[in-house]
Amino acid sequence: MIHATALIADDAILADDVSVGAYSIIDSQVSIGAGSRVGPHTVIKGPTQIGCNNEIFQFCSIGELPQDKQCRHSISANNSGCLIIGDDNTIREYCTINRGTLAGGGQTTIGNDNFFMAYV
Repeated sequence: MIHATALIADDAILADDVSVGAYSIIDSQVSIGAGSRVGPHTVIKGPTQIGCNNEIFQFCSIGELPQDKQCRHSISANNSGCLIIGDDNTIREYCTINRGTLAGGGQTTIGNDNFFMAYV
């Protein structure tokens, strides 16, 4: 189920059974695997790949530009790395997970079966 107030980019790829809560935004270059749930008021920016059976609670910021002061002048939406999240993760309220910096290898990777508590 995708709530009527959610905004989903035309090129975002969501498995058929993904649920998206009210007022969430799923931007361009995002893919979300089967069985995943995105809570209300969550923003997911790309390039971000989210695996299967993930539960993302309300008010999370996923896949935003990296918070790296050293590369703030060289980063943009097109050259700021990516975020890959595996399967069966729980990401609780108010978590922030950013894309990788080019200086750090260009990729943030989260494996499987992780539990991120609120405000991480």
